[in-house]
Amino acid sequence: MKRLVIINGVMGVIGSQLFTFFAQSEDYIVYGITRKAKNFQEFFDEKGILPKANLCFSVSDYHSNDYQKNIKMLLESIPKIPVIFIHAMGEYLTEMDEAGNIIIENDFDSDGINDSVKKITCEVPSFLAQELKGRKEKTIFVQIGSLSDKYQLDVHKSWVTSINILKDNLKNISREKNNFHSLILNVSSVLTPKELIERPFVSIKTNADMKYWLPPTEIAKFIYGYAKKNVKKFDELELYKKWPRISKNHFDPIFYKERRAKELFGTFLKKNQV
Repeated sequence: MKRLVIINGVMGVIGSQLFTFFAQSEDYIVYGITRKAKNFQEFFDEKGILPKANLCFSVSDYHSNDYQKNIKMLLESIPKIPVIFIHAMGEYLTEMDEAGNIIIENDFDSDGINDSVKKITCEVPSFLAQELKGRKEKTIFVQIGSLSDKYQLDVHKSWVTSINILKDNLKNISREKNNFHSLILNVSSVLTPKELIERPFVSIKTNADMKYWLPPTEIAKFIYGYAKKNVKKFDELELYKKWPRISKNHFDPIFYKERRAKELFGTFLKKNQV
């Protein structure tokens, strides 16, 4: 039996690599979700079911008020076969200014979390998981995370807080439903142009050895192999290339904050700023 792969964030570098990888296999039908494509309802057959063919389509803008309704409609219309849902999107912000101060922006409900990060990183995937758990067919829900998450770094407070809430939600759903499995896949820095745009000085102001950054294709290969195994109810795994000369204090909060300042702004923080 074929399986369905749904990739949320298919136009991103990781999402597009995942789509390309799975679409080449005869074992999978692949749906890609992006705001830049046709609305999924345009592909319905006469029974209101999406075809068993590789497609890219839009659900809705997740910041709009109707995204939940559209997600429900989408998941009700997919073929009744096992699903691997990959949430390859989120907002991973470094919430620090050039002086080293922690700045939480866009926090209109005053909960200490950037509202946009919370929506895309926690609320959207949590809602998707809740809707998927009602299916009779086996579901594997994969969330892409970061190796740094376990260090709970304050420069990524909105992301870390959001991903922790999502993790708890996935654990609870996995306990409730026998056919629902979830994986948090924490990855290292990924070798993409986007990383260099967001951290413009990383290769010239730090000792980053980009030969050991993770190619997006390795993420796709890992998920492909993982899904073929007898997966656990909930799993959290790490994926990275072994970096022989990595600093022992790579994720030390003070060192990390200094390194982020160099990567983002090309500057060094004074000792009283860290």
